[in-house]
Amino acid sequence: MMTNTRSNKTSFGRRALSVLIMAAFIILVWLIVIHPAAAGRNAKETPVQYISLQIEEGDTLWSIASDHLPADQDVFHFMDQIRTVNHMHTDTIIASRYLIIPIYA
Repeated sequence: MMTNTRSNKTSFGRRALSVLIMAAFIILVWLIVIHPAAAGRNAKETPVQYISLQIEEGDTLWSIASDHLPADQDVFHFMDQIRTVNHMHTDTIIASRYLIIPIYA
């Protein structure tokens, strides 16, 4: 009789562990996939066009993103888009070079 009770406790523990692992997986997927995508949903998904902008002395990626920021979009998200389009790994920009800026309608 004791083994049956022990077996039920072990089975319940395994089910509880499975539920916890599944919940952790769902939360992880939400944090990685769904949550970052939700940040940019207010802006249109694809740019209407791109412009080439010459960087001037004193410009920063922040100032350029702020000047061309689409309505209802976060400046940090737009800076990420500019970095992605220009294959940049940092925020460092150099005067007299060019940046491609996505433009949304």
